[in-house]
Amino acid sequence: MFAFAGGFVALFRILAASKSRMASALAWLSLAVTITTASSLAILQAADGIALKIAVNDWYAIPSSSPSVFFLILFWYRG
Repeated sequence: MFAFAGGFVALFRILAASKSRMASALAWLSLAVTITTASSLAILQAADGIALKIAVNDWYAIPSSSPSVFFLILFWYRG
């Protein structure tokens, strides 16, 4: 992961220092898109972790006398 990030940073620095205005503009645009993508993935992972915690807590809270319906649905879903 860090090798890819290092490569992208090196490419950004080369393109941003370029004499071509188009290459420089594309370098800045790609930096903004990269930051936005990384932020979106971080938010997705946080939401997934919260949903998993809620699901595990709900699963743990099922009384031992009535897990049959839950497990029937689970086994149906797994196929």
